[in-house]
Amino acid sequence: MKWRTVKYALAFLLLLVPGLLAAQNIFRFSAPPGGIYANVSYEQTALVTVEVTVEHRGDAVPDWFIGGTAGGGSYTNRQVSRTLPDATINYQLYPTTPNGSTDVLASPDFGGFGANNVITSNAFDTATAVDVSRFETFFVYYEVPADQFSASGEYTDTVTLELYTYTGVLGSSATYDRVDTATLTVTARMARLIDLYAVQEPGIRTMDLTVPVTDRLLATVHERSNADTGYEVSITSSNLAAAGSGTTPFFAQASGPGVLDYSLTYGGDSIGDWESGTALVTNSELITDTTGDPGANWLTRDLRISYSGSPNLPAGDYEDRLIITITAK
Repeated sequence: MKWRTVKYALAFLLLLVPGLLAAQNIFRFSAPPGGIYANVSYEQTALVTVEVTVEHRGDAVPDWFIGGTAGGGSYTNRQVSRTLPDATINYQLYPTTPNGSTDVLASPDFGGFGANNVITSNAFDTATAVDVSRFETFFVYYEVPADQFSASGEYTDTVTLELYTYTGVLGSSATYDRVDTATLTVTARMARLIDLYAVQEPGIRTMDLTVPVTDRLLATVHERSNADTGYEVSITSSNLAAAGSGTTPFFAQASGPGVLDYSLTYGGDSIGDWESGTALVTNSELITDTTGDPGANWLTRDLRISYSGSPNLPAGDYEDRLIITITAK
């Protein structure tokens, strides 16, 4: 009885072996599990290369490709997004190095889908041993174009990469079979951009302080910020700050006792709240452009001066130095 038990057990194991061997065909792929990241800025296009690894074992797979879904936007206008503040940045995925190409990575539901929209090769045209895997690396190209003035911070999108086999002619009369998928988290980190410059009006260094002046243009100030926390612009009167007290800026004689008070407007608004020589003139929760127009991200403000003038001022040179500062909140 013991011999028969062993004999039957051996026969059962031998019957299982062919089934185990037949089950070893493998065709699958993987993408970076942590997703892909691009550090982006307004001034420069970002391009990141993403490795995708395909594993093949067993029967030949001559007709295959890797495509990708549209994500949160559309195939021709993929977008990463964020909230608080709500904003988007355009990006694109390509199956080859972009170089101005419009052939985006896509899946069969893309209108006009064809061989230019996928990653493919003849790497798996031949069979392998059932116990040996072949690994091939391919690349997806993630591009974020420049000239997108969006709030600083992190933006994300999710795209599904798809591995297909097919029969027929790719893009026209083919039948597709999706055999594997991989989720790809796409992230863009927009750099903070805070900038300011002023164009000084000619002749302001030789103003006549003996006669009244009203709303004379001192400078045209241009401010720009994409800080997601908002930004501030302040003006400091060097004379008022040095005085340590007072609420009105003034001209001071370079070598003498003469002084003359003056007032300022910024962007048409009076500047009246001076503290330790500094006044806040812009206090914004927003970025300086919310239209998406690359040429509209500068805000322009006129800085104007008024004073009563006095013919009784001691003769000499008078001055004050104004310092304009922009900071993120």
